[in-house]
This record gives sequence, structure tokens and C-alpha cells, in this order.
Amino acid sequence: MHSPAKLKKAVKTMIAYDPGPIREVEVMTDMILFDWPDKEQGDLAWVYVSLAGGSYVEAVSLVLAKEAEAIRIRHLE
Repeated sequence: MHSPAKLKKAVKTMIAYDPGPIREVEVMTDMILFDWPDKEQGDLAWVYVSLAGGSYVEAVSLVLAKEAEAIRIRHLE
């Protein structure tokens, strides 16, 4: 599972060419009610998220999974 610190580091690496703040976050696509090719037991959703700043638009895809009593990021790309 991915910690908040690991997610922050991944995003900083993605936007290193323009380290300004992320100004807009938007869920572009999700698969909550559907299966996807790499879905594992416990997976709840696959989500594609746009991250926009002053001079960039990047995106991440996440797989959210249930672990114990929490929802965690199982996969980050």
C-alpha cells in the first residue's frame, strides 16, 4: 500500500519541471461498479485523476482497496 509520503514524493517527481502548486484536481474516469483487468480481491475502485497547475496538466491512476477497516491506495501509476 502507498503512504501519503510516497504519494507526495511521486507527485513532486511528476511536476519537478514546474514545482508550482497543484491548482485543480479532477476525477476524470472511475471504475467503481465494473471490473478491470488487474482487479484483485478487496479492490474497490480504479480512478484516473487529473492534476493541473500553472503550466502543467498531469494525471495519476490509482487503485483503491480495502485493508482491514481502512481504504488505501494499493497501486499508483
